[in-house]
Amino acid sequence: MRLFQALHAKVARVPLSSLSFGVSNHVVVSESRCIFENLALEQWLYEHVEFQPGSPGLLLMWWNTPAVVIGRHQNPWTECSVNSAAELGVDLARRNSGGGTVYHDLGNLNCCFMGHKADYNRKNNLSVICDALQTSWKVRAVISDRDDILVQDTFKISGTAAKIAHSTAYHHCTVLVDVNTTTLHQILGTTFKNFESKATASVRASVRNLKEICPHITLEGLAETVGQTYNRQFRTGTERQLALEPKGSELDGIEAAKQQLRSWDWVFGMTPRFTAYDSFRVPPGLFFRGGHRRQLPPCCSEGISHGVPREARRRQVYAVSEEQVFAVYDQKVVKRSTVRPKRR
Repeated sequence: MRLFQALHAKVARVPLSSLSFGVSNHVVVSESRCIFENLALEQWLYEHVEFQPGSPGLLLMWWNTPAVVIGRHQNPWTECSVNSAAELGVDLARRNSGGGTVYHDLGNLNCCFMGHKADYNRKNNLSVICDALQTSWKVRAVISDRDDILVQDTFKISGTAAKIAHSTAYHHCTVLVDVNTTTLHQILGTTFKNFESKATASVRASVRNLKEICPHITLEGLAETVGQTYNRQFRTGTERQLALEPKGSELDGIEAAKQQLRSWDWVFGMTPRFTAYDSFRVPPGLFFRGGHRRQLPPCCSEGISHGVPREARRRQVYAVSEEQVFAVYDQKVVKRSTVRPKRR
């Protein structure tokens, strides 16, 4: 069901060209189901809408087809199975805000609270969602010390991230309504364990869909109720919600931002420098030094270290190049590769 049909007369469909001056104090719902278009819209609003201190700001909501969304300072290879995502047709996106990795699909509601930096308050924003759940569905939800939303005091249904500039700030969060948790668990996390990186790591948590607690809740219904609660709590002076389609927008920058967000240079090339370790078996007596392979007699174990004391032999590391290091550990060679993805 299209949102503007579901919300009836309370939704006004508007062109993006009208938003730079009239979007403040409103609830805006994107009709796009593309993660890159929605992230581009979010960034456009952040850069072009002016907010005054003390004003209600705006609430942007959307949901999209399956996607893994990593934080700006994260490593995609350590946060998700890149291969599994590609095989399942799940988009991989890097957002502009910090924070951890989340999985999106059509059962996940995304809410972005945007306004003046002076009015930035995560808990006030999250209380809109909690109040909506309590009022319409009698679901008790609490805000944790990490600014997550929990149900049944244990299970996470919402995670938080933010971006703050000189005068404008936004705080966005996800709400798990009826997400495909099988795909979520299949893609999030990684089998790679031997990494050294300064990239922000996600904090794992037990999650639960709201649908499991309240079977008759729907994503469209939650979006409508959250919008109504926002208008009431922040005294916007209107009950309208603006539905818009960012695709094919006449506004300068939307399409360019979308293409930049889906580019290899952004998704992978912005990964902070990291070091990956791997190991593999080699024949007895075979080792590497100075970039060259050397074969030693099987019984010549003393020669492997070339003068390295016996107690240090198993931890001796030989430099091969700036990119690779090989270490001898019995008959196992450990390879270390330091990687800084280069932009194309």
